Amino acid sequence: MRVDNPDARVYYMNEAAEAHWSSRILERQINSFYYERLLADKNKVPAKQETGIKTFRLKETTENQIKDPYVLE
Repeated sequence: MRVDNPDARVYYMNEAAEAHWSSRILERQINSFYYERLLADKNKVPAKQETGIKTFRLKETTENQIKDPYVLE
C-alpha cells in the first residue's frame, strides 16, 4: 500500500492506530480514497462518527487473528 500524499499518509496512520483498523480495512480505506472524500465533505463530524460505527464491527479480534491456519509437518 502506497500513499503519495504525506498528509493523507499521516491521517491513515493515525486513524488506523486509533480505530484499530486491520490491514484489510486500511487497504480498503486507501483504495476508496477515504481521506479525499472526507476533505470534500462539508459536514465532516457526522462522517467520522459514521465511520467509527461502521468499522467497529470490523475491529481486529483474537478470533480473527488467524483466519487461515497452516498445518506444518
